[in-house]
Amino acid sequence: MCILVPELLGELATTDGYRKLTTVAALSRCHSLIHAAGGIPSLVNLLEEGTVERVMLASAIRAAGPQGDSTLIKVLHVLEIESSCCDITPILGSAWQWPQ
Repeated sequence: MCILVPELLGELATTDGYRKLTTVAALSRCHSLIHAAGGIPSLVNLLEEGTVERVMLASAIRAAGPQGDSTLIKVLHVLEIESSCCDITPILGSAWQWPQ
């Protein structure tokens, strides 16, 4: 596994918002390595906190592959902030349906 991904995941703990955002952007280009490094839970925590742009986080989670897709769908079902769900749902495309 690439040493870069664990280092980027460690950067998510910073308090600098811009640095977090650029770290998430870099992670979104690491694809399945995010899942391999165990990074999906860290990204989900940030998504729930709302400290980083949710659309960017959703893109990074989805970039992790099928595991990221299924995790993102589960998170969308439990998120209480409906406006954030509306922002995130276009990222999933046809994979997402609003619960009836």
